Amino acid sequence: FNPTTDMSALAGPDLIIEAVYESMSVKKEVFAKLDAIAKPGAILASNTSYLNVDEIAAVTKRPDFVIGMHFFSPANVMRLLEVVRGAKSAKPVINTAMKLAKRIGKVAVLSRVGHGFIANRVMGPRARQASALVLEGTGPEAIDKAIYDYGFAVGPFQMLDITGLDVIGRDSNERTLNGDFVAAGRLGQKKNGGFYNYDDKRTQSPSPEAKDIRSEERRVGKSVDLGGR
Repeated sequence: FNPTTDMSALAGPDLIIEAVYESMSVKKEVFAKLDAIAKPGAILASNTSYLNVDEIAAVTKRPDFVIGMHFFSPANVMRLLEVVRGAKSAKPVINTAMKLAKRIGKVAVLSRVGHGFIANRVMGPRARQASALVLEGTGPEAIDKAIYDYGFAVGPFQMLDITGLDVIGRDSNERTLNGDFVAAGRLGQKKNGGFYNYDDKRTQSPSPEAKDIRSEERRVGKSVDLGGR
């Protein structure tokens, strides 16, 4: 394994997995470059969790060799892998992705293209209710505890802090609570905390700064943009 920032090194692999952040314009730019660099027959996979794989594939000259492979965060822990079949994804490409998932110890599920695919679409109703509660004044601590006590590993706001608040809604012009947190430099565990503060061991604690941001968002009556990863 030889890490590099030189994309020309990607001329040889049989499969390339893109993992840039969730912006359609950025995905298209990367896939256009990969299409020009990768050898004929190489599979180009996107780690997108929401975006339209067919739209991404359309910027390439090999849409039949483009597929979605959505690894959930943190990828080294989460076993679930969504393999997203585009309208033009070739059957051998789909089979390769499913076999690779098994080889690396993942549990693969096959999805068609659709907003949120399977897992994030299923979590949508929970996210919307969490959004409504936090905007009514309920703290994220109480919401996350209720979800945890019900049997989930983490609550929706803890999950967002783990994945990063900046990975959702980058292409949206609508003001959201996520956007306000990002504008304040609160990206989650990776930078300055998010809905919670964190120490150097990533132990969470209530955040007065986050409370101020939530209070302002309630005052102006905007929405929360939550999602899985």
